[in-house]
Amino acid sequence: VWTSRDVNPARSHVDLGLTAADAALAIEGDKNPVALTQAAEAYFAAGKPDKAVELGEKAVANADGAKMKEALGKRVKKYKGEDKDAEKK
Repeated sequence: VWTSRDVNPARSHVDLGLTAADAALAIEGDKNPVALTQAAEAYFAAGKPDKAVELGEKAVANADGAKMKEALGKRVKKYKGEDKDAEKK
């Protein structure tokens, strides 16, 4: 994922990340939890936490299984600023 600090430590080219995330949503639809999560991460990296929360909550709602819902829920907390440890990742 381009937003990973390991892959893209400077978090550069945010505009391209948003374009790619929006394209993935257009292809996969707004019910695919993976596409929704990637888009949420892109919007969060772009400094748009409200949009990240919106997409993240949709990802949780469409996730299969408790483990996936829990993992995605943690990301939503990060977007809301409720999980300070997650921001370091």
